[in-house]
Amino acid sequence: MIMRASQTAIAEVLNLSVATVSRSLRNHPAVAAETCARAAGAAVRLGYRIADNKPAAARDRPLRASLPCSPVK
Repeated sequence: MIMRASQTAIAEVLNLSVATVSRSLRNHPAVAAETCARAAGAAVRLGYRIADNKPAAARDRPLRASLPCSPVK
């Protein structure tokens, strides 16, 4: 059985907390742009997909590693 990538797996690979990975993947303004880019890149490499219990519009949307994070002000 193939295991799906999770935010926990991404966090372990990047040595970040799961909360930071979650915020990074949502482009939270409190997360550095470099961290967002690292999390997005790892998510793509690991095959991360939005959970099946999310609405179809969110689930079917591809993860875009090129989205910039908002700078912290």
